[in-house]
Amino acid sequence: MNISKENLEKKRTPEELYEFVQKSLSSISKDEQSKKEARLRKNGSKELIEEVYPLSIFCRIKYNGKDVICYPVIGSQGYDARVETQDGELVEVIELTWPIDGQKEYLERKKLNEQGYTEVEVWDYNDKSKQQEVIDITLDTANKKAVKIYETPEGSSLVFILGIAPYFGMSKIDNQGDIDRLVEELRKIEYRVWTVYLLLLPINQLIEIKSRGRCTGGRLLTGQAPWSIPSLCFA
Repeated sequence: MNISKENLEKKRTPEELYEFVQKSLSSISKDEQSKKEARLRKNGSKELIEEVYPLSIFCRIKYNGKDVICYPVIGSQGYDARVETQDGELVEVIELTWPIDGQKEYLERKKLNEQGYTEVEVWDYNDKSKQQEVIDITLDTANKKAVKIYETPEGSSLVFILGIAPYFGMSKIDNQGDIDRLVEELRKIEYRVWTVYLLLLPINQLIEIKSRGRCTGGRLLTGQAPWSIPSLCFA
């Protein structure tokens, strides 16, 4: 599967983008060398997994049934993607952010490559400290994003991405109160963007946090989850 920068940035409809990502992830999972490279986020896999994959889910939900083109813009231009009409007129720009402990996750994936396994993490189900760590990282990122200007005359979206596994659930949210708490804290922050969202992966739930400075009450927009949920560690 071709995941060069040029192919990643190719203009596609939301459905075409989604299909491209799913086929790319499936192709990687079937080849041992490709899996090892993907775990270390090499050869285009970093952009595919951390930017294009969540973008494909976001666009498929938000623009379901709409005649638009969505495509990533890889680089340091101040946003991660554009949505245009079929005639090339800008609809909005999109900034995606996936707050994680990058060093910790990298070391785990590196160990999986070298040893074929990683350590099993065990924690008390009733201990909320793990969830709070993720919430704190997300809010810290949100406050940093809040000082940046993403507003354009046409429109703009700031999308916070949360991988729910393992602390919030696996194939579903175990405790909705944890997510509600994060949504409430995200709503308190003033952003310089048209609309703010929280995207829950891999269950493909999109929550609208705020729109043009107006709290929306956490409106839920739900997309269809894939039949097979992708493992981004390619275990």
